[in-house]
Amino acid sequence: MRHYSREDYSKVFDQVLGTPTGVLTPTGPNVWAESVNPQWQVGSRYVVNNGGISRTFHYSRINPLITAAMDRGRVMFTSDTGVERGAFLGAQTGGSYTVNWTSVGAIVAHQYDHGFMLLQGGRTLEIKSHGVAAAGGVVVPFVFYDPIPETIAAGRAALIQENPYANVRQMQATGVETLVPGCVMGVYNMYAPNAHAGYYTWLQTWGPCGVISADLTLGDALLEHTIRAGIVATDDQVNVGAAGDQFIGNLMISAAQCTDAENFIIVDLKIRP
Repeated sequence: MRHYSREDYSKVFDQVLGTPTGVLTPTGPNVWAESVNPQWQVGSRYVVNNGGISRTFHYSRINPLITAAMDRGRVMFTSDTGVERGAFLGAQTGGSYTVNWTSVGAIVAHQYDHGFMLLQGGRTLEIKSHGVAAAGGVVVPFVFYDPIPETIAAGRAALIQENPYANVRQMQATGVETLVPGCVMGVYNMYAPNAHAGYYTWLQTWGPCGVISADLTLGDALLEHTIRAGIVATDDQVNVGAAGDQFIGNLMISAAQCTDAENFIIVDLKIRP
C-alpha cells in the first residue's frame, strides 16, 4: 500500500484546489495585500483561475534592508546574500533526517528553513530546521524533510541556500540594492503603491500582468514583443539579446500601444508556473 508524501498532498492543494501549500480556505488569500507577519508559508504557490486564463502567485518576504520605495508592477529579484558554504563533521549515515555540518561563517537560527542544502556531487535536500552558529567553524545540526539518500563522508562539502522567496527586492537606479545581482522571482503587483521593507506579500509569476516600464529602460524589448530582465548592476530591464538576461514574458498587445511614458505595459508572464 502506497503512503502519500508531503509533496503529493502539496500538489493536490496547489494544482487542484488552487490554495497555498497545505492550507485550505473557502476563498483563498488576498493576493493584493501585504502583512507585517506571515500569513502563509514563504514560497507557497497560489493559482487564481476564474474559468479563464490562470494566473499564478508565490508568497514572498520583502528584503528588510531595502531603503528605496518599491513600485507595484516592478519585477522582484532574489537576494544572493543567503548562501553559506561548509563541510560535514564526521561521516553522516544514509537514511538519517539530521546531519552535523560545520559552517564557514555565522548562521542565524532558522535562516535557511525551507531552503536547500546542495551536497557535493549534486544531491539537493529541503531544509526543515537548523541551529545557530555565532561564528564560523561551529557545528550546526540540520534537519531535512526527507532522509539523506546516501552515507556522506567526513569533510564532504555542502552549500546551503535560502528559500528564494525569503528576501526578494527590486533592482533600483539608486539605493543599497543596485549592486546585488539575482534572478527574477515575480512581479510586485499589489494594490498599495509601495511595499514595506520586511513585509510579506504575493508576487505574480505567470499569466497576464501589468509591468511598470518607467525608469526600467525597456527600449528595444518593446519592439521585439518580449520583456527580459538584466541580472547585473544598474541593468533592471534591457534590450532583447543582451548577455545574461532572463526572459520574463511577452507583450500581450501591440508595442505601439505600450509606451514607457504612460506605463501601459501588459505582459504574459512566463517566469514560473
